[in-house]
Amino acid sequence: MTEPSSLLFFISKKIYQNHNLPFILGLIIVLLYIAPVIIQWDDAPVLKLDCLDSNVVNYKMLTDSEEVFGSYDKEIDRMMNGIPRNLYPSELSIITLLFTLFDPVTAYMINFSLIHIIAFVGMFFFLQRFISGSRKNPFIIAGISCAYALLPYYPMAGLSVAGLPVALYGFCSINKDGWSFEAVLLLMLYTFYSSGIFTGYFLVILLSVIYLIIFLCKGTIPWRAFSAVIFLLGLFIICDYRLFWEIFFNDSFISHRYDWILTGKPFFKTMEEVYGMLLSSGQFHAASFHQLLVPVVWISLSRILLQRIYKRDITQWFCIIGGIAVLVLLLSHLISGIIANIVSQILWIAIGFSLIILCCLRLNKRKWNLLSGQEWTIIGLLSLVIFISFIYQISSWNVLISIKSTIPAIKGLQLRFYTLLPFIWYTLFGASLLYIMSKEKITQGFIFGIILIQIVFLFSFTGDIYQTGGIGNILDKQPSFTEYYASNVFDQINQDIGLEQNSYRVGSIGIPPAVSQYNGFYTIDGYFYNYPLSYKEQFREIIAPELNKSKVWRKYYDGWGSRAYMYHEIRQGRIKNLELNISAFKELGGRYIFSAVGIEPTPDKLEFKGNYSSNDTPWEIQVYKVR
Repeated sequence: MTEPSSLLFFISKKIYQNHNLPFILGLIIVLLYIAPVIIQWDDAPVLKLDCLDSNVVNYKMLTDSEEVFGSYDKEIDRMMNGIPRNLYPSELSIITLLFTLFDPVTAYMINFSLIHIIAFVGMFFFLQRFISGSRKNPFIIAGISCAYALLPYYPMAGLSVAGLPVALYGFCSINKDGWSFEAVLLLMLYTFYSSGIFTGYFLVILLSVIYLIIFLCKGTIPWRAFSAVIFLLGLFIICDYRLFWEIFFNDSFISHRYDWILTGKPFFKTMEEVYGMLLSSGQFHAASFHQLLVPVVWISLSRILLQRIYKRDITQWFCIIGGIAVLVLLLSHLISGIIANIVSQILWIAIGFSLIILCCLRLNKRKWNLLSGQEWTIIGLLSLVIFISFIYQISSWNVLISIKSTIPAIKGLQLRFYTLLPFIWYTLFGASLLYIMSKEKITQGFIFGIILIQIVFLFSFTGDIYQTGGIGNILDKQPSFTEYYASNVFDQINQDIGLEQNSYRVGSIGIPPAVSQYNGFYTIDGYFYNYPLSYKEQFREIIAPELNKSKVWRKYYDGWGSRAYMYHEIRQGRIKNLELNISAFKELGGRYIFSAVGIEPTPDKLEFKGNYSSNDTPWEIQVYKVR
């Protein structure tokens, strides 16, 4: 008769040997991360910046207008007295489809869930197929894929960042095995569920440069790779056909972006910020939170270097040092960020030193040619991280800014190569862990420990400029759909005004215009990434008296202006002596002002109509009618 302990050991061994178990466990963690957001639904904390205050409402206005498939010359007039339909998201976008089929809350929740699930699945199968050593270590790639899936992705960009493993799986499959239905389908999924101007076109450029270098080095044309790049570019152009029409073929449209006042920085300042980019968590719309990944990269690079010099493998000693570095980083983040920066700087100096020595070894072709494919992958990905960080910051160099300012076609162009960094970082993380993996218990403990720490950190992370999930979402202080849009309050305002909402315009003070727009009001103000320059000039007449009071607001609006807001100065929680050009306000159709801040004294040309609030929202709206 089998003893219970032996039976448990047998069952545990079978479970561990189950090849599907790592994938299933990782997927469960991702679903648990999503769960708090779905369970809370419209009461869940939701990203406010560039989300609730703009993009969610833009999709709603598009679908409410019934112009999703509208012709190229149509306008959607809910905001700023009309913005061309072509500047709104494409009808070919999956996000547009979600907002067309479902209400905004449901569409947002489905989108949020799909992004994180696809990120995990895509990264798991990408690492499994294309990174050496992954098939022998399924728990490692499941852990890395899980960590990648728990990053706080910018939800309104769809799969732009989260879906890069899907796109690269399709691309690399074509390059390796030729064209297939599966690869084409994956490229199409990525293209129509992401943003070309956010990530897609920069991915195309980067792939083109990489394979051009390969062609120049090897002398053979990688036809499959180039054809896949052209196919990917063609898909993005098809998806963004409206935007291309408006930019290149509509001579009557002049974007407010042409009026941007660009300011640059000295060269050495930009170099400091390149280093800062490596030390930080990444750009907030494409955060990588790679600080704890840096020790792993250092260990793998040190191993590559030492194997060129010594025959003995001392990886486990580096793992001990790396483990200490990780603990110091964790403790210092809790106590003092200064210590964390010092540790990170030491690690990056060591990484830079190792790269320099490896470059010097290039002179010794015998040792250099002994580099394995796994080692080439680590060095190549690390070089990409440094190069993209350099590109991101050097683009703000005052010499380049001066050149850019003289060319209207590229004046408003933003080089968003940084959106590729999260994928590169976690692929580098995976390649490094698989490279240092050994039978030594110290090494294994370090590897699984660092994966677990990263997962726990991302699962519990919270921040007011990120869309979080897991425990972090429960602790998040950002507003929910219910709190932010305050529909019950604005329904009462609409009822008391008693007019058709399209018969007048409103302005907002102390509250984003998106709140009024979400509730069906037509606004003279708004936040939009690309609108007519003529309207920016018209709107400026309204806020000119307030802009003259503040150099900060004046520079912000005149130099950028994507937020056409009714700027004001608040003192002691109140607006003192509000000065607006009410005549210009009325010329644009403005009849009411919704203010979330008290105005003292009430201007002569405004009539106070009422105060509106609710227990469901922090907004307390004061309504003023223009005389």
